[in-house]
Amino acid sequence: MSEVQATLLLKKQLGELRRNPVDGFSAGLVDDNNIFKWEVLVIGPPDTLYEGGFFRAILDFPKDYPLRPPKMKFLSEIYHPNKFNVLKGDVSKVRTFWRSRDTRRIDDGI
Repeated sequence: MSEVQATLLLKKQLGELRRNPVDGFSAGLVDDNNIFKWEVLVIGPPDTLYEGGFFRAILDFPKDYPLRPPKMKFLSEIYHPNKFNVLKGDVSKVRTFWRSRDTRRIDDGI
């Protein structure tokens, strides 16, 4: 899929999200001139550990989307069970999976 096709698909999908919002989720462009980078807000669903939370993230879409998935980076601190399992389980895996950039910060400005 070409970059032009990916651009058209992302514009269509963002437009659909704006016309028909999804409960607990909002999305918009980080920069109006770049359809490939979205800022999203996920609201923690009721009756979960995430209830009451507001979690900001960045979605970076590849130029050949949807053939490759977007990369998602949380800007807000959030519990991730895979990280916990790696740390709780075999400690030798920590060097393989953990990097300093995996450290999240709490963003009080949400």
